[in-house]
Amino acid sequence: MRSTDSPTDPPVESPTDCPAGSLAGSPADSRAAAAGSSAGPSPSPSSPSSPSAPAVSSRDGELREGAVGLPGALGVTLSNMAPVNGAFLTAPAVVAAMGTQAPWAFVLTTLGLLATALTLGQFARRIVSSGGPVAFAYHAYAPLSSRLGVLLSSAMFYITLLSGPLTIGGVAVFAGTWMAASLHLGGLWWMALSLAVLVFGGAVVLRGIVESSRVAMALAAGQFAVLAGFSVLLLVRSGADAAARCTRPAATPEGSPGSAA
Repeated sequence: MRSTDSPTDPPVESPTDCPAGSLAGSPADSRAAAAGSSAGPSPSPSSPSSPSAPAVSSRDGELREGAVGLPGALGVTLSNMAPVNGAFLTAPAVVAAMGTQAPWAFVLTTLGLLATALTLGQFARRIVSSGGPVAFAYHAYAPLSSRLGVLLSSAMFYITLLSGPLTIGGVAVFAGTWMAASLHLGGLWWMALSLAVLVFGGAVVLRGIVESSRVAMALAAGQFAVLAGFSVLLLVRSGADAAARCTRPAATPEGSPGSAA
């Protein structure tokens, strides 16, 4: 009498661990299943090798490797940090406080930013997660204390959650008021223009990460072009003030008051 616990028999999954209809059936069903498995798996319609697959996604809707690329990643990063915020918010305050010593502050800040970028790069290599800094904060402090990891990762999440709408709202209001003032439009035109900026940004985001990165790269290039032109114009019109040494604070009479203006 043949034993039913033969080593060659496949393990039987419990009904709760397998889909309906996957339990052992009749011998005919077993032979049909074996014939189907010997023919090889059928190609998935969402496989990257399928002609009908999207150009930027792989199976299960995942983003294909290299779809964004280094230029797109740089565009997304640069358009959300230094050019506009540094030129119109940070730089005037630093120059007003430090005078011609301000370049040293930016040099030291650059070193700190490079260290931060290298740290985030190492985190991204070791912790693959769409949570980004939220996941990094948790995995960095959870080995010390699970409560500390949850607390800091939650704080990072809420900071990120609030910073996005605040930044977008500030940019939209600034763009609306600036365009209304430039076009000499009064009344509620600034609000309508601000809403138009929000609608444009939302439409770009809904198109996907690839289209968003391309728009961000174009905006970053435009920002750098404007700032480069402004820098050249400032150097041309500065005259003798452009030769001031980078060692004089703004509080001394020998400082460069024109740069703080």
